[in-house]
Amino acid sequence: MTKVWNADSMLGFVDVRRKLPVKNQSLTQLGRGLLEANASVISGSDAALYYATIGNLSHTMIELNSGYTGILVPIRWRGEFLINGAQVRPGEMYLPQDEVLFEAHGEERTTLGISMLREHLIVTLAALQGVAPDAVPLDGGALELSPADMTSGRRSLTKLLNRSIDSSNQEPLPVHSAEHLVRQITQILISLYLQARPAKTPAVRSAARLTRIVHTAEERFAAAQAGPLSLADLCVAAGVSNVTLCHAFMVVCGSSPMAYFKKRRLTDARLALMGGDRETDLVKRAALGAGLTHMGRFSAEYHQLFGELPTTTLNQTQH
Repeated sequence: MTKVWNADSMLGFVDVRRKLPVKNQSLTQLGRGLLEANASVISGSDAALYYATIGNLSHTMIELNSGYTGILVPIRWRGEFLINGAQVRPGEMYLPQDEVLFEAHGEERTTLGISMLREHLIVTLAALQGVAPDAVPLDGGALELSPADMTSGRRSLTKLLNRSIDSSNQEPLPVHSAEHLVRQITQILISLYLQARPAKTPAVRSAARLTRIVHTAEERFAAAQAGPLSLADLCVAAGVSNVTLCHAFMVVCGSSPMAYFKKRRLTDARLALMGGDRETDLVKRAALGAGLTHMGRFSAEYHQLFGELPTTTLNQTQH
């Protein structure tokens, strides 16, 4: 059944992404100020389309369910933009790292992707190439096309999206229009994939290894469930030294491990405030739920990152 979800807020952005076939996901604001984020997800019969814009320095992670894969195309970006630890280049598109993972870091950016069963994508590629499915090697990571081909592909994708998705209109697309859009986008992305070749530069290979280290540390963070977490804990979980762990986080996330996870906990607290009902001690419960136990320090760090106090966020959300 085709379904459509749109959101134009930080909280809505996270909620909409849960409509994808994801095992885990995260949003971590890294730059100061109010984060602008909007997303649309259209779930068709064979694939789910994901179209999103983020307007501030931040880090996002999506881990797809086992058995799923995706194709991701950066549409436009300003300033630094990395996917799986490597700088995005104009002629590149992406499949998940290690089959299921996308880590994205950067400033203002818009991306478009689809997710589908890995087996379905392989069967489709096999049919288009006239070969057996077991003869299709599904490449992962960064894939390269000529800048001209990628520019043409982005132009076609943007034309379809602008005609079909209006970010100012929260009314969902009719089911038949949504299904048609997903199929058109899927066809274009698969066509681009068939023209692409794996980007095998040393920088890409190194970034892939560092991305795996970061993701292992993220899993340890999630397992802590807002409890205490030390640098030593993260090093043991990732099986690397302090120096290697810090290097991996600086490359992939643009931040040291502990600074990154502090901002992730602050972002989690903000999302809790934006999504909670007005109740006694909600600010305190949001902070504690994110593992931030010193209330005075929490308020100061929250204000420094988001430009407003936790109570301001709460009051604005309730009106």
